[in-house]
Amino acid sequence: MTDLEVALPFWLDRPDDEAMDVALAASDAGFDAVWIGEMATYDAFALATAIGLRAPGMTLKIGPLAVGVRTPVGLALGASSVASLTGRGIRIDVVGRIDSKGGGMRATYEVLPDAPLTKFSLTLKGGEHGLLVNSDNLCKATAPATAKLAGQNNSGVILKPSVINPACKKKGKAKKKGKGK
Repeated sequence: MTDLEVALPFWLDRPDDEAMDVALAASDAGFDAVWIGEMATYDAFALATAIGLRAPGMTLKIGPLAVGVRTPVGLALGASSVASLTGRGIRIDVVGRIDSKGGGMRATYEVLPDAPLTKFSLTLKGGEHGLLVNSDNLCKATAPATAKLAGQNNSGVILKPSVINPACKKKGKAKKKGKGK
């Protein structure tokens, strides 16, 4: 595996079926994933299904999509169709807005499918001018957080996930500096 991903190109002056050729060539070359967007050619979910059936080892990532013409139900139907027809999950990336409210942080999304999720990852930029500033060493111990998730159907759940700092070494311990360490 390469840890490299390919985004399918869409040029208006090229045949639509070249997208499949590019995806299969990327799979043959050992790329890990293919990004499948849409423009004035194939429906992204239909193309993802075709690629998934012909390149079974490749991770399918859907996006960018024109969310203004896709309802949450349409996104969920497309994603579940690809997963069902290819026998594996897919990844849909969405962009949200982050703000603070009542001493907490809130992330909102214009369009999200009401579909079962196996993983939700939120990546935030922190630092001096970021929304998040920590006053404790996050590498010293596992930091608790509270996540309140609400679906578009107004059902929700409250979770207590751990905050993970990717800059920390294994098992949440920071590498100690100093003599003999």
